[in-house]
Amino acid sequence: MVVHVLNRSIIDVTKLGTIVGDCRQIISSNPNLEVRFVPRQANHAARHLVRAIVFTANPSNLLCSLLCIGPLIISEMI
Repeated sequence: MVVHVLNRSIIDVTKLGTIVGDCRQIISSNPNLEVRFVPRQANHAARHLVRAIVFTANPSNLLCSLLCIGPLIISEMI
């Protein structure tokens, strides 16, 4: 719902609309920012992978984890 509200072009004059408008200005002022919906399954997979990376002491395991992130997220979404 938040993604939908931020991405629509309707002007809202409520207090929430003012906050949303401020957020839109911040997002539009930086071309590297984008608001998109992420399916819960993909977010879940990414969260677990990041936890594994953070608690890994061996740098070679970190490389393996980074190389595996794409297929893991895709498999969680299917």
